[in-house]
Amino acid sequence: MLARYRKTGGFEQLRLLLETSVAKKRDMLLKAIETEDKEWAGLLKASMMTLEKFEKWDPLVIAEVTSRMGDKALAILFAGKGDEYFAKMTQAIKEMKKREIKTVMENLKPTPAEIESATIKLVEKIREVEREGGVKLDKDGNPLQNVAMKVS
Repeated sequence: MLARYRKTGGFEQLRLLLETSVAKKRDMLLKAIETEDKEWAGLLKASMMTLEKFEKWDPLVIAEVTSRMGDKALAILFAGKGDEYFAKMTQAIKEMKKREIKTVMENLKPTPAEIESATIKLVEKIREVEREGGVKLDKDGNPLQNVAMKVS
């Protein structure tokens, strides 16, 4: 399986495939990769973007990514996590966008599938911002430097 990814850019392609797969498929792929090459599996796990990593970022970097997402996807990600979490994740977002997200959140009861889909959208946006140079990430997926900040 890994033969097709052992080329220039292949590791990043495989990591993106894993990051944008639903949990069940991601786990199955990781097990197959681990069977073939434990080192690659470890490197992939360490470098994969997760919501937990993202939540620890600087508010300006968070805003750089979330400003490119729709209100519903953000509302799904923030729903049920409390006011303190919402305040941290929207610290650098303009008040108008915060109100719009809150409005969507009021009538929202996201399903686990919707939460997983919104998380995948977030990871896709993070990688898009990274490709465009809006943020530079280290090998573990943590921001190194903030370049072209365009807060919503």
